[in-house]
Amino acid sequence: QLRTPEARMSILVCITLLSWIGGTSGRIVSRSVGGTTPPKTVVHPLHGQSGNARKIKNYGGRAHSSKFSAAPPSIGSVNPDYRYASVNAVDAWHDLKFGLRIHWGEYAIDGLGPESWPLNRAHNITFLKWYWDQSKTWNPSNYNADQWIALMNTAGIKFFDFTLKHHEGFSMYDTNTDVHDCWDLTGPTATIKPCCNTTGCRFPYSSVAAFGRDVAGELVTAARKGGVSPGFYFSHIDWFDPDMRIDQWNAVASSGKFCPVGTACNPANYSNATLPVEWQRFVLRHRAQIVEALTKYGEIVELSLDMQFPPIFNQAMQDTIMLARSIAPNTLFRGRGIGGTKQEGGYGDYETPEETFPSSPMPGNWQVIFHGSNYMSYDPDPSHYVNGSFVVWHLADIVSKGGLMQIGYGPDANGQFHPKAVEALEYAGRWLRTNGESIYGTRPLPNRWQDPTTSEIRYTRKNATIYATYLDFSGSAFWQAPSHTLYCITPRGAKTTAVTLLGNVDDQTREPIPLTWAAASGGGITITTPTVEDPDLFAPPGYVFKITGATVRTDC
Repeated sequence: QLRTPEARMSILVCITLLSWIGGTSGRIVSRSVGGTTPPKTVVHPLHGQSGNARKIKNYGGRAHSSKFSAAPPSIGSVNPDYRYASVNAVDAWHDLKFGLRIHWGEYAIDGLGPESWPLNRAHNITFLKWYWDQSKTWNPSNYNADQWIALMNTAGIKFFDFTLKHHEGFSMYDTNTDVHDCWDLTGPTATIKPCCNTTGCRFPYSSVAAFGRDVAGELVTAARKGGVSPGFYFSHIDWFDPDMRIDQWNAVASSGKFCPVGTACNPANYSNATLPVEWQRFVLRHRAQIVEALTKYGEIVELSLDMQFPPIFNQAMQDTIMLARSIAPNTLFRGRGIGGTKQEGGYGDYETPEETFPSSPMPGNWQVIFHGSNYMSYDPDPSHYVNGSFVVWHLADIVSKGGLMQIGYGPDANGQFHPKAVEALEYAGRWLRTNGESIYGTRPLPNRWQDPTTSEIRYTRKNATIYATYLDFSGSAFWQAPSHTLYCITPRGAKTTAVTLLGNVDDQTREPIPLTWAAASGGGITITTPTVEDPDLFAPPGYVFKITGATVRTDC
């Protein structure tokens, strides 16, 4: 029923209109939730330590990702009419290789982290009131989307996922949906009340409402101008909207913390049967925001869905993902919340090992996500940031195994990335300007990602060209060895096989300098290490041999 553009548009219009049912209006209405902003030197009720929530490390990243590392929760058998992302779209996605994951939301205002997970760990209702009141005075005046894209181009970033909405519920884009009911957090326990008491009032709870800017829209416009492929992160769960209070992590309603059993806001008795009006608002707002993610700014390369609702929501989720696929045939969906990937019996096109590096190739389409600091969001502590050599080493390793890599950095309250993040990205960019052809658009060897005779070599290939990357954290071991033997490469002959070192060019002609090689006695090819005047021109940790006119051994 959704095969024609007219039918799809009709559905979209209906969804948008229905999402306003009972809705509210004007650009924004200030919520009176009481409480004051706690100074950074006081003891937070959140964790009982002095300082702010940046003290909490590795929650919601390493720990959180483990919830999804095994078999994901099923949402039922995949509809036989469902189609995964097109073959051409998946192939183009594999060409991208290196991405940036940008978590930016209300949690950046005071440097809290990781992301909005401090809400989940709050033990005092006043912290929730303070947190959700921050956006009233937020104005990231230094946010410049063109500068962000310029940094990505400098870093060799080919795609990004930007956070449309994290679990906190704050939409970093111009959403047409509204939050109908809000939490009343002025008492010892939570209650629910209308967000607006004025006819025609709107309450989108978004960047546009808070400070008048469509953050995601500006970024996508700059990305398309700058040649970077845009993607979005979107959290299914939304702790700000009481209509969505059924998830097990809910900052207000989970575990009876602020909605004890017997109170109206407790999710135990919340369903389509008990509260059909609220439930329908829940379904339609969630669906409308996913449709917005896929249509509002044109086609995106991927939609990184996150978290999941309990089984009571399975049918609604299936209906939503069927609609999403019908309007976005070329966008890859992450499997979280939609039953996992195709290999796992779900609707997703790819999975994301998070805060871990697979020791061997994984089945299906996969993309490693790694915090560039302690958080995926802004981390103010410079000692927490990985360096550029770390990023490059793991990028080369992941690509050799058939994966993609996204490094995660979030900007501060004013829209500026930490200098250490910029430093690491610029370092990666310098390496990629020399060696990027061994990364972008490549594929792994059929049977081996590293050489069986050494742990330092990683292989990739592009058509008939083979790349062998020597990973050397020290930056000296490569140059100290007189030669390097590649077991997996069989030369065809002196007139056919050519070997060069990427970046090693003639000063006059700027042409690659051929390297001396010989067929290895035990099989493979032995390459003489070149003599160069300034090895520092070749940035560690990877030095790349480019081999043409050779074949890959059948066991590789």
